[in-house]
Amino acid sequence: MSMAKEVFIGGNMAGLFGVGSDLAGSRMSRVCSKAIAHFGEASQKQKAIEELGELIVALCRQGYGGTVVDVVDEIADVVIMANQLRQIFGTIAVDRRIEQKLDRLEMRISPTGLGY
Repeated sequence: MSMAKEVFIGGNMAGLFGVGSDLAGSRMSRVCSKAIAHFGEASQKQKAIEELGELIVALCRQGYGGTVVDVVDEIADVVIMANQLRQIFGTIAVDRRIEQKLDRLEMRISPTGLGY
């Protein structure tokens, strides 16, 4: 099993966004809140853009000199920044939309689903 699969097996969106594990739970929320307060919303929005770009590059390079570890590292950065964006734009609204999108995806992959 690859390292990436080991890292993410059993994971879910709630865990990524601060619910379901100690690391991703209250600690994630607390540290992200402090980062927003320290650096400011505008700075953290810009940082999120940078981290998303770095993930894109890591994904493109994987298999061409890049490694799974590089991708996992960038995913971790993106999850932290996504958590900050979630706080900036409203946790309730974001969580509701995540649930809607998960419902839609679940419907698409069900045996009677419509697919994409």
